[in-house]
Parts: sequence; C-alpha cells; structure tokens
Amino acid sequence: MENLVVRLEKAVERLEKFEVANKIGECTVAVPKVASLATVKVPIPSERPIQPGSELSVLDALLNQFVLPLVDIAVAAQNLVLEDVSKKIAEVFKIVRIVVDSAPHFKAPDVSVLTAPLAAAIQAVGAASELPRGRSKDPRGDVLPVMNALRAASEACASAAWILLPEGELDPMGRSPKVVVAEAAQSSEFYANKSLLEHRGKNDDVVRWTRSLMQFLSGFELFVARHCASGVPWRGVSPFSFQAATCIGQEATSGSDNAYHANSSTSSNEGGATSSRTIAATASIPPKPAIKGPSPPPSAPPPPPPPSLKELSAAGQKTSGGGGGNGGGGGGGGMSQLLSELNKGDAITTGLRKVTKDMKSKYANAASPSPSPPACRPMDTSSGTSLTVKSKTVAQGTPKFELEQGNRWKVEYQMGRKDLEITPRSAKEVIYLYHCCDCVLQIHGKVNAISVDSCSRVGIVFGDIISSFETVNSSSLQVQCTGIVPTLSLDKTDGCQVFISKKLSQTSTFQIVTAKCNSVNVTVLPDAMVEGDTDAFMDEDPIEQPIPEQFITTFDANGKLKTVAAIHSAA
Repeated sequence: MENLVVRLEKAVERLEKFEVANKIGECTVAVPKVASLATVKVPIPSERPIQPGSELSVLDALLNQFVLPLVDIAVAAQNLVLEDVSKKIAEVFKIVRIVVDSAPHFKAPDVSVLTAPLAAAIQAVGAASELPRGRSKDPRGDVLPVMNALRAASEACASAAWILLPEGELDPMGRSPKVVVAEAAQSSEFYANKSLLEHRGKNDDVVRWTRSLMQFLSGFELFVARHCASGVPWRGVSPFSFQAATCIGQEATSGSDNAYHANSSTSSNEGGATSSRTIAATASIPPKPAIKGPSPPPSAPPPPPPPSLKELSAAGQKTSGGGGGNGGGGGGGGMSQLLSELNKGDAITTGLRKVTKDMKSKYANAASPSPSPPACRPMDTSSGTSLTVKSKTVAQGTPKFELEQGNRWKVEYQMGRKDLEITPRSAKEVIYLYHCCDCVLQIHGKVNAISVDSCSRVGIVFGDIISSFETVNSSSLQVQCTGIVPTLSLDKTDGCQVFISKKLSQTSTFQIVTAKCNSVNVTVLPDAMVEGDTDAFMDEDPIEQPIPEQFITTFDANGKLKTVAAIHSAA
C-alpha cells in the first residue's frame, strides 16, 4: 500500500511539471541534430536561486568579472572580429554554467547532447584565428593585429571540454578534467604573452582584453580543481537536455539573484538600445561606420611650361651683348664666343702650355722635400657654433625584479647585475626581461616561457621550458639551455651565442627559429660538460655551428621558388 502511494505521488508531480511546461510559451528551445554555426542556439541560464558560497556562485563571479567585460573592451578596441569572438567565448562558458547548474537534477546525458552546441561555439572562435591562412582580412576587419589574442581565445575555449567527462571518467588521452583545463590554460597563456608583448604601449584595449582572459582562466582552473576535479557530478534520474534544463529554470521564482543571467539578458532602458553585454549566439554584427579622417591637403600646382625657342634665342642674345657683367675672362663672352672656340678644330690646343720633364712627378728627385699640405684654418668660435658628438644612451627606467600576478616575473632596467637568480615555485611562471644591460640571469627550475626584449650584453642560463624561449630587438646575447626546450625563437637579434646539450640537439621536436638576425652561432656541448663532469668530456669537444644568414632562391621545373641556405667553402 505504501509503495502504491509513493508511485501516485511521483505521477502527480510529473503531471504538474508537464502542466507548467505547457503554460510557458517560451520553453521551446531545442538542440539541433547537426551542429551548425548559424543555427545552434544556446538556451538562457536558469533562474534558480543560487546559494551563496556554492560552486555556481563562484562560477558566476568569474563570468561577471572577467568574461562579460570582454565584449565592452573589444568594442573600445574598435575591432569587430575581437568583439564577435568575445561573444562566442561568453556562449562557450554559458554552456558550462548550464551544465554545472543542471548536474544535480539530471543524469549524465549522451556525449552528443553536449557536443553539438559546445563544438559549434568553439569552432566559431577557432575559425577566426585561422583566417590569415586562407585570406589576409576578414569581412568584419583586419585580424592580423589581434591574431595572437584570437589564438589565445581559441585555446581558452578548449578548457570547456571538461564538461564532457562525467564524474570519475577520463578523456581518450587519459586526462582528468583538472588536467584538461590546466593544459588549455598553458596553451592559451603562450599566445597571450605574445599578444601582451606585441601590444604593450601601443594598444591598451587589447592588453586589457588579454589580461582579463588570462585572469579568468586562472580562476576557472582553480574552480575546476576545487569543485569538479573528477568530472561533472550528475546526480539526478531524469535525462538531461537543454530544453528540460531551461524549463526547470523557468519554473523557479523570479526573485533570483543570478547576476550572470541579469547581465547577459537585460536591455538598456535608454532609447531601447540593447546592452553591450547581451549575449546571443545568432545575433548579427552590423558593420561599423567608417571613421572619417581629415581631408587631404591640396595638391601642389603644376610646374611651369618649358621655355620656347624664341625665349631661348632671346636669352642667348642678351647674354652675348651684356658686356660680360657676370662672366669672367673679358667682355663679349657668351654663347657666340663658346661656339667660335669649339669651331677652331686642331688649333684649339695652341694655347696650351707644354709640360717639361722636371714638372713630372715620376722624375722628381726623391731627396727633394714633398710639398706640405695646406695648414688647417683655425675654427672661428666667434659665432658660438660648436661640434657636439652624440653618444648612444641606454634607456633609463625604474629597475624591477619582482613577481606579479603570482606567475609573471618582471626583470626590467637592470644594469651591470651579474648575480640575478630566479627559483620558480611553479612551472606556470613566465619570465620577461626588458631593457637590461650587462647582466647575468640564472633560472633554477622549470618555467613556462622566457621572453627577452630590447636587452644588450645579457647572459641567461635556464633549465626546462614548457613553451619557448624568445628574443626580440636585442644584441650580444649568450643563452645556455641545460634542459629541454621545444623552441628557441630569435627575432631582430644582432649577435647571439646559443649553448645547448647534445641530448637536446638529438631531440626531434627541438627547433630554432630566426628572423632578421645575424651573427647567431649554436654550440653543442657534451652532456658530461653540461652536468659538470670535467673528467668525462676530455675526449669530446664542443661543436660550434653558425645559423645561415644568406640564402639562394631559384625556380624549379614547375616554376615555383626554391630557397636554400648559401654554403661557403674554402675548397
């Protein structure tokens, strides 16, 4: 009897839910079977009241503080591509929020239910960062200035893939949700550092956009590690769908304090204009009006016409009859006198003086004193003018040697320091050197990346690097890697000595990328020398090789260019 009563109560509850759903006319959002960039619509987040301190409130705080402002910053940067990508980023993490909000009330769905809208939004962000491979410009604007920022956004959206893993499951590569988010954050940080380096002091809006994205990823990585480290905790019994999740959210009371929903769906009351933070998957972006600049200056007047023959003849007559006022060598000189001199023929040499033997320098007596050079005239200082020699000055600034934002070392304006050392506490830390001169920096430990900008006569010794080592606008560098690094990138570097181990030179994934560089040499040290064993490397010498600076380009049989490095040999 008790079992029958329980079954009747459950049936009544289900009927009440269906009745409420029929009364709500807006609950018709469905996920399409085929993911399309133009048709996928993501339902609005639920308005279920949020408990303070819950995982949903933490996620909302991250979205409101760092993700939603991306659209406003992109608008200030006046880049339509960046603005569109910012909206797509918000769509990606809106899906994450819906899954986190609905997990306690539904059972784990089929992967295709979550993959369709998530893959569509992520592919939209990735497509923007791939545009230059097919064409140089997007119809909405130039993407090359913000290419590194777009690539950072593409890698950041990949961190949302952890919602495809139910609790206790791993992805096909054997990674947990925590590892998936951490690796995506590191890849995004690699391109973000390039974007910050490129736009520093040039475009503050792109710098603010990139930093906001990085701050969100740092918080999002911590959120997943604390609340969903093992996967999405599906706890319900009903099958999950975006339609069901939206309907349940609309059954809740309207007195919710969901700030993310309020910021993403409200409209401005002034003039009926939509707020800049409105997030819509299918919203079209109108083209920006062209910015009218000042009118060009008026063109220069055309040159005067050439003189006619009559004017030339009249000028010749005036010169010949002018009495030689401006000429030298007697009166009556002019065009007529010049023509008469030319018409003399062989007699033109009669006025020349003969050079005798004693006038020739090869017959001059060696004992005779050579003519002294004319004396230098002393400089007249009465006018107050003087010669000044401008010396090349080193840029001055406030020296910095500090860790910012928990993972970014800034080493700036260091002069003559030979004792700089950094011991990183985490492999996520990034080291940035700027305007350092005559310094030596030693890094004890594994870091994410190292960047050297506008430095001179600097020596750097480091171990393992996750992403890359980069130099730009520098000269007279000495770089030694005692561990493993995927890429050494040298750009606009004048003189660089690179020391690597034999083990690193034999690594198939290691590469050196150079552009606009000269005097770059690579020395391969024996592994025993790198490890400090002085007795083991006596029979093996270091090998030094130069990076080519000259290239030869030819055409092959198919008419395509073929470029090889020029090899100079003494044989």
